[in-house]
Amino acid sequence: MFHHQSIDEMSDLPRSKGELFRYADSAACVAFEFDLSRDEAERRGVAVDEETSAKTADADADASASKKRKTKLAVVAVGGLTDGFFALPYLPDLAELLKADGKSDEGVEWSLITPLLSSSHRGWGTSSLDRDADELLELSAHLKAYRGVDGIALLGHSTGCQDAVRYAERERGRNIAGERAPLLGVVLQAPVSDRECFFLDPEAAPLAQRRLDRCREAMKEDKDPEATVIDFMTEWDGAPLSAARWFSLTEKGGDDDYFSSDFSDAELSEKLRALGGDVGKTSALPTLIIASLREQYLPKEYDTAAHARRLADAINRQTRSIPPSSLRRRSEEGEEEEGERGPGSSKAEAVALGGDHALRGAEAEAARVIFDFISTKCLRPPL
Repeated sequence: MFHHQSIDEMSDLPRSKGELFRYADSAACVAFEFDLSRDEAERRGVAVDEETSAKTADADADASASKKRKTKLAVVAVGGLTDGFFALPYLPDLAELLKADGKSDEGVEWSLITPLLSSSHRGWGTSSLDRDADELLELSAHLKAYRGVDGIALLGHSTGCQDAVRYAERERGRNIAGERAPLLGVVLQAPVSDRECFFLDPEAAPLAQRRLDRCREAMKEDKDPEATVIDFMTEWDGAPLSAARWFSLTEKGGDDDYFSSDFSDAELSEKLRALGGDVGKTSALPTLIIASLREQYLPKEYDTAAHARRLADAINRQTRSIPPSSLRRRSEEGEEEEGERGPGSSKAEAVALGGDHALRGAEAEAARVIFDFISTKCLRPPL
């Protein structure tokens, strides 16, 4: 889903300290880690002054001798179409919660990382979910090999939710050699259908249809859909649109089409199979679905909260003995309703918060909800 940050929006974001690092050979594949501490900086070879190094060396040696190494877990936040670094206003709040939790004696040390993919900014129009998944798999391998990360939870926003599902499809059951940090859980924040975004908007639908028709024409003419540019997204960011990506985003059943409300329950379950449990083989992946009650990319009558619950049920339906999910709904007045749920009875949960597509207006609450889920449900790999 598209979002453009205005200068005012960017100036309102809290300042965040951290480290930029490259995780793959491509110049586009860099990531930002929030709140890099000085002792961590030294361990990773980041420049610190010699006096500080000398003073902390003995203390670090004593601490490591008397204290068992903490499990290192990372939350990897993946933005949506047009997003880059710092597109999500709740990440600084989430970083603070994770940092505070890492200082406890619970044996877990957290980090929060947001990658810049080759599809970031205007690259989205010619990229693909598989290319994003390739780069995220490289990031996971880098985090394990060079940063000592023992497991990751994926936090997808908007179209980043599609990336999270595709990553799970590519990763689950395939990391046999342990080359990558295992996937511990998934948060889908604003899993909105791009196809419905365009075609439920009466102003956007005609142009979306003309572009889709061009895609079909290119395919009939046996043109390479990935190399064929059918238009430029002049109404947004000017990104070139390949036939393959526009078809993926706007054709029913296209590669990006995971969350549309016109799918049947069985179709949704099949689409989200990688997040559910395969009876006798794998258990369900802990999943939190967050709907925005002030979602601006869908018609006002669209019930985002009900659809989030339906997505959770589609995941839970794949595993026997798991009842339908409940929905926690938090209104802008702070009221909350929750259906009955036995402990551990459901791996997929749904919550609706009062913010917009990026949860502006509910940043602190969003960070708390995500933190509570990750810090309790995403501590070890599912079987």
